[in-house]
Amino acid sequence: MDKQLKKIYLYMGIFVAIIFIGATYAFFTAGMSSENSTTVRADAGTMKITYDGGANIDLAGIYPKDDVWATKTITVTGNNTTDAEMYYKLTLVVDSNT
Repeated sequence: MDKQLKKIYLYMGIFVAIIFIGATYAFFTAGMSSENSTTVRADAGTMKITYDGGANIDLAGIYPKDDVWATKTITVTGNNTTDAEMYYKLTLVVDSNT
């Protein structure tokens, strides 16, 4: 039993060593072919989102009805400092409606 366990450990060690050597070889030899130093370009910019909701809606003496009591216009302005398209998602979450 002791010899079999030693063989298993030996084979596992060899297997792990082969995997490790293969992975490091692949890592250090990976590269781009037919590329030069001026091919890759990266730009950075900022996108500023401005939210303007105006004043709060304050109503008194309201009751349930089918018509709308009040409406509110919300303005969201995005300012992108690059030529690239930047997408954003706007979600309205109402935590309290009192």
